[in-house]
Amino acid sequence: MDNRKIKKEISKKIIHDLAGSIIDEIIQIRRKLHSKPEIAFKEYETAAFIRNYLGKLNLNISKPYIETDTVGFIKGKGDGKTVLLRADIDALSIEEKTSLEWKSCNKGCAHLCGHDGHIAILLGAITVLSQLTEYFQGNIKFVFQPAEEGGGGGKVLVEKGILDDHPRVDEVYALHGWPGVKTGHFETCNGAMMAAINDFVIEIKGKGGHAAMPNLAIDPIVTAAYIVTALQTIVSRNADPIDAVVITITSLNGGSSHNAIPDSVAMKGTLRYFKKEKQEFFRNRIEEIVKGICSANNADYTFEFDPRYIPTVNNNDKVSFVGKVIKNLFGEDFWSDSAVPTMGGEDFSFYLDKRPGVFYRVGLGYDHPSLHNSLFDFDDNILKSSIISMCGIALSALDCDIIN
Repeated sequence: MDNRKIKKEISKKIIHDLAGSIIDEIIQIRRKLHSKPEIAFKEYETAAFIRNYLGKLNLNISKPYIETDTVGFIKGKGDGKTVLLRADIDALSIEEKTSLEWKSCNKGCAHLCGHDGHIAILLGAITVLSQLTEYFQGNIKFVFQPAEEGGGGGKVLVEKGILDDHPRVDEVYALHGWPGVKTGHFETCNGAMMAAINDFVIEIKGKGGHAAMPNLAIDPIVTAAYIVTALQTIVSRNADPIDAVVITITSLNGGSSHNAIPDSVAMKGTLRYFKKEKQEFFRNRIEEIVKGICSANNADYTFEFDPRYIPTVNNNDKVSFVGKVIKNLFGEDFWSDSAVPTMGGEDFSFYLDKRPGVFYRVGLGYDHPSLHNSLFDFDDNILKSSIISMCGIALSALDCDIIN
């Protein structure tokens, strides 16, 4: 076989027409998925639906890595590099409060972060790309990933070899529906796009006693109060002023009576930042402050630190590449590489830590309910353009020129 790379050309009209021909079905799929959400690592029905749909396309589907993932690839005409496209598939443990016909049927669980939309978009992109194999060399690998919402499914898959197993991945791309961005417009930024997530638990161990005789007790509540305040000095005095860092105490529990000082207080919090190399410094600084204040107040402590997600960092060259693709497909006004980073986390970070690529956003509108809001629903009007964006990125990355 002659595997020399020969540039192929495809018109935008072909991609747009193919996406348009399936969009009604994709909308129905999205709504069906929305009505049957499943939480992290328990997406059995969702995974079965995805596999059944892909089975009709006669694609190369791998054995699951962690039960509910679906990984496969589309082989082009001849050898070349491999591009990975990813969609997350899990829902949130939150009760939906919409009155939609396709409202969640699973009580206490809902697709309030748009993963139903992400699944539908990637299914649509695979459907289109599977009909265009003559236009590219190499492979388009795809993953429908479980457990993005805190479960770290992306980390597990990367550790299990999804990027290195055949065909070995060279570049990675994923999108996310985003409120606050103009409907159907796309954006990202160079470098860090989303923050690292590190959760921690602190238990302050004092000595209980009567509230009227605090001198005979070791008050863990007062100690905890000092700690809550002092931890903010890490942000104001230990972090570079131009670097975004957040330390938030989200839970403080101790005592149950008006007249008794408790033996202990439990605190929970989260640490967010954009520079991966700062993890050890911030972790150590938190414990130093806790240790020092506890020592000053004759209290003991335990400290548990859970480094969950690393920062999501885009490759600058690939950001430029994606921008050219989007502007070519839709026009200059539909792209921005000046997106504002967020302190939220994303486990696509583990893919980007190993391979160059881009995590980009597609706008759901300025007034759209926020992510994780009980009234959130994906906007079906952006499914088609999102499918086209993924197709364009994959084809262009595999040396196919998209022309008018």
